[in-house]
Amino acid sequence: MRSTVISYRPKFLQIVLSMLVIVVLYALAGGAFYLLASILGDASIYSYLDGSWPVIVLFPVMCSVIHAYSSRQHQFCVSGLKNAAAVTEWTIESLKKEGLRVRTVNGNEFVLESKKKYNRTLGHWLGTELVKVTYTNHQVKATGHYRYTDVLNSRIRSGKTGGR
Repeated sequence: MRSTVISYRPKFLQIVLSMLVIVVLYALAGGAFYLLASILGDASIYSYLDGSWPVIVLFPVMCSVIHAYSSRQHQFCVSGLKNAAAVTEWTIESLKKEGLRVRTVNGNEFVLESKKKYNRTLGHWLGTELVKVTYTNHQVKATGHYRYTDVLNSRIRSGKTGGR
């Protein structure tokens, strides 16, 4: 039995979507701040944008790139198995202990999602929280966020596989 972890590059669409979410949140916060400043004092939109345009442009770009790299997909693969179905069952049970539930089953492919509503919402918008487990005759692959693939890798390497 051999296990490997592969890190993928973030997708460009994920960077764009996270930037869109950050820009909307940043615009709402900036708009509320500007509204409060205009009510309490003598502030114009030009004076507000005059010194803060680099922050308005660079902050969402920087945050979206950081978010995209921190939530990129990783693939955990266990190969050279005699009974891949039993290891797949162990993998799914281990992920359920981490707060996931089975979303869909399609033959030899299982898709798991978080039980937490907040994670599911961001996961559906940005595509970061789904874990896909597939198996063939001699290997099992789990693709998803690093926190889930790392748990599986740690349990395999430490021998906490429940006798499988």
